[in-house]
Amino acid sequence: MRFKTPVFICGATALGIAAAVRLGDRAVLAEENGWAAGEFAAAFEPGEGPWEPVTAEGKALADELVRRAVLSSRGTHIQGAAPVFFRLLRDHGVWARFLTRLAGIRRQGDGYVVTLADSEGFHTLEAGTILDTTSTGETAPGRFSGFRESLNATLVPGAEGAEPPVSSDPGLAVIPGSFSDEFYLRCRLEPGTSLEAARETLFLRWGSRGPGLEAWRIAAISPMVSRRAAPGVRRVEDNWFWAPSAACRNLLDAFETGFGLSLPSLEEGGEG
Repeated sequence: MRFKTPVFICGATALGIAAAVRLGDRAVLAEENGWAAGEFAAAFEPGEGPWEPVTAEGKALADELVRRAVLSSRGTHIQGAAPVFFRLLRDHGVWARFLTRLAGIRRQGDGYVVTLADSEGFHTLEAGTILDTTSTGETAPGRFSGFRESLNATLVPGAEGAEPPVSSDPGLAVIPGSFSDEFYLRCRLEPGTSLEAARETLFLRWGSRGPGLEAWRIAAISPMVSRRAAPGVRRVEDNWFWAPSAACRNLLDAFETGFGLSLPSLEEGGEG
């Protein structure tokens, strides 16, 4: 299959989905995994505060997250954000392809030829602009570094009436969730740690946890390492940009950043 689009967006991240919603039929979005806003929701990454919308689009999203008990004054139940972003894609008719891998990119004139692969085979996409919103810059592997990495988990009390968890280990941080007995555990990692090694690190630290965590149990561990990039948009080549959603302080900030992203080629429809 071969088709054209002004803008190719790599990554169904919070930022990528917002940009796709804004661009409408001028964009095609592809995601390697089956998650929407996975850099936050699937990574169990609550991010940092404040969760204060500054745009009308952000306020509408925040209201929806509150209505669905994903967001409260206490914190966030971040896993519940994925359905909200799937609904955004559906309601706005975004052309999104999940479980689709990026197989290659080559220059063609003023634009690019992008090769995608899924269960049906290979597909060719001609795009004027590439916007990579993934955490590590999947369109330019190895080009970027300086990530802050962690493996995150959710905690549940091991007994009724347990005191809120407190960590004395600088490698383990505890973040409140949306509900009174919901907490996230963030296990800090060395850059480049594989998921298998990350799990080993988490279990080792958890096995030697201090008394502030003894009354708590790990309920679930994220299926992916959370990689947080430095803020800013990087230019890979002409009309090819890396704007990592994971550089934003939280999911709402990432959404508003994507909706308001200002790049010359995007404003011109990606025609160069």
